[in-house]
Amino acid sequence: MGSKIHLASGTLPLLLLSFANLCLLALPALYRISQPAPPPEQLPRGATRFGILAIGLALSSQILFLAYLAAGLYRWTKFYPGNPIQTFAILGGLALSGGAFVTALFGTGPKRWAGAISSVITGGLWLLSAIASVAV
Repeated sequence: MGSKIHLASGTLPLLLLSFANLCLLALPALYRISQPAPPPEQLPRGATRFGILAIGLALSSQILFLAYLAAGLYRWTKFYPGNPIQTFAILGGLALSGGAFVTALFGTGPKRWAGAISSVITGGLWLLSAIASVAV
């Protein structure tokens, strides 16, 4: 009934890194709950929006990577060099990670650091998958 999943040797570390990355993105929300909010007049006007946008972009990139990984694990699509779905997923993920990194630079506090670190990690995962797709 169920389909068998064949894990390659590097798949489990990718899943663990992705899960850790998602936890890193959840930290600013937990930090916000535990700390009293500063008065709005103390923060730069758009800094909180940039931080939230950076977290959203980084989260989107990470979720897209997990969907890309699931498509490979469950063999929903065939991966080969030049596959349009594969190419668009990698380019879209890199664009989301790049946007999250640039946006995080304008944020403040934990959202800034979580967005920047997470976008670098996810960007590295996307680059790794781009290299792997060319080598296939």
